[in-house]
Amino acid sequence: MVSFIDGIEKGHTSSNDKWTETYMKPLLDAMHLEGSHALKEPCYDNSLVNEKSPKCLQGSPWSEQAQKIMAGNIADKNVDITPQDNFHRVYTIVPVHLP
Repeated sequence: MVSFIDGIEKGHTSSNDKWTETYMKPLLDAMHLEGSHALKEPCYDNSLVNEKSPKCLQGSPWSEQAQKIMAGNIADKNVDITPQDNFHRVYTIVPVHLP
């Protein structure tokens, strides 16, 4: 992936930072939605619900968005889905055995 992007950028004659920002935006948006640890560390906690902090990610924003999509349209206007995703290390057994 790095070689591919490097080749595309080298083929671009302008060294304009705005071009790079525009070109990379879809990739960075996807990394943000997945909750990539390359952008921000996960908020690992010992409870089921991780802390909300500007320093770390509680869970994957895409997982929360996908749950609403999979639920479909809800006919009852008094019902709302409020999904919440939390990151947990795979080897942890507290709070549950399957993070």
